[in-house]
Amino acid sequence: MFDYKPTESGLKLHQCNSYLKMIVGPYGSGKSCACAVDVLACACAQAPAPDGIRYSRVGVVRSSYPELEASTRRSLIEVMPIECGRIAASGSPMKGLYYIPLPDGTRVQLELELWALKGQEAYDKLRSCNWTFAWINEATGCTPDVYNAVTGRVGRFPPQSLGGVTWGGTMMDFNMPTPGSWLDTYIKNPQPNWTVIWQPPAAFKKEDEYGRVYYEINPDAENLRNLGSREEGDPPDFSDHDKGMRFYRNQIDAQLKLGRFDIIDNQYCMMDVPIVDGKPVYPGFSMAQHVSKMALKPMPHGEVIVGMDQSGIHPAAVILQYQQSRWCVMDEIYAENEGFENFLHGMLIPLLRQKYAENDVIAAIDPSNQRDSWQGITPKERLEEAGIRVAAFGTNNPRTRIYAVERMLNQTVGGLLVNKECELLIRGFSHEYRYRRMRVSGTIGAVYTPSPEKNDASHVHDALQYAVLYINSANEVDDVSIRHATERVVQSRSVRARIV
Repeated sequence: MFDYKPTESGLKLHQCNSYLKMIVGPYGSGKSCACAVDVLACACAQAPAPDGIRYSRVGVVRSSYPELEASTRRSLIEVMPIECGRIAASGSPMKGLYYIPLPDGTRVQLELELWALKGQEAYDKLRSCNWTFAWINEATGCTPDVYNAVTGRVGRFPPQSLGGVTWGGTMMDFNMPTPGSWLDTYIKNPQPNWTVIWQPPAAFKKEDEYGRVYYEINPDAENLRNLGSREEGDPPDFSDHDKGMRFYRNQIDAQLKLGRFDIIDNQYCMMDVPIVDGKPVYPGFSMAQHVSKMALKPMPHGEVIVGMDQSGIHPAAVILQYQQSRWCVMDEIYAENEGFENFLHGMLIPLLRQKYAENDVIAAIDPSNQRDSWQGITPKERLEEAGIRVAAFGTNNPRTRIYAVERMLNQTVGGLLVNKECELLIRGFSHEYRYRRMRVSGTIGAVYTPSPEKNDASHVHDALQYAVLYINSANEVDDVSIRHATERVVQSRSVRARIV
């Protein structure tokens, strides 16, 4: 028999009837177990049909089948009465069925459908599903498309003739999300019918009198009694609570050996900091220095630079304007799996008309300027057809482009300021635009890829680099013109002096 003693956060979860309930906590804090118990509890609380059966059909989702089978399925099996049913170990979805008698003479009929879903495919795969409620396990591995697809399938079974739906929402469990991610947005800006249940951190970050960082295990962390193991030499009074605290001490010490303060801060201390999986491209970036405190607005009549990465099917653009001695990134746009023509006429031009109708616009684009394979038209030609001036020069050398932005980050006059609303660009600066760490062994230490990893953030950063290259080239032209004009004045004065 499964010995379940709910923690404080577990009790809050079981007592909550919000449409979306999210439980957030550190590694090993018992989130999955609490959600598995809540699946059983909600099924038992379902209103009975006239035949005395409490019908429920539950969708259970995780990002991959290995995780679904090895972890999520086992969590459910542990809390379900073993004599009342089973969950298949294979299938798409994996299905389970339980018949559970209750003391009041009614019986629970619980159907489970376990799905591996990560992105947009969720809409097609779940199209025919009708669920009572759902559980998204370790939701950080999924995308908001999964949540949206799931919410369209809950509250649809059983019909009123079989008792109706008592609770028809979704529960999600996850570790502290990365700043700027979709789950970070959910927990910081919940809807009125959403509830966020916070577990206490596993540790606290401290500093000694010399400014050296150390970590103190939280004695009030949850689920300590179920963590770790006893070791030879433990005293007789060494409790399960002590065992759990040692478990977290060992986990944190292992991360410290690798220098992963980011993982400790985010996943154990529950701090709102990014996990940097790799080496940031711009280590000199500072949120305090390079991100605006207030939303930036365009100034009328001044020139704006549209940096564009128009190659491939991931077009992106950033819009810059010079304000108060700094180049300000006012807007960013990015399209996934879209052609350039759709991006231009569906996103960029409407934005320019809406916010920059009174400004002169010049587009600084990828100099490769490859022709459309269907119509044979270059992006430069499409932009010019739309009335946008184009600068298609510079270089595709990543190091040159990165250095140009890096130099601007280090400047005060002529430096860079990013609008606080440009979340993708900021996430790239802080952690997502990075050199991937290579999986190698030997005596050379950490090794990283020579070029930044390709992801959503990399495309808007490519666009920014083309804009900065154009700005630098324009400044160089201005400097040359000023120098030549000065030389002509000096020369004319010298001639007049000789004549006189």
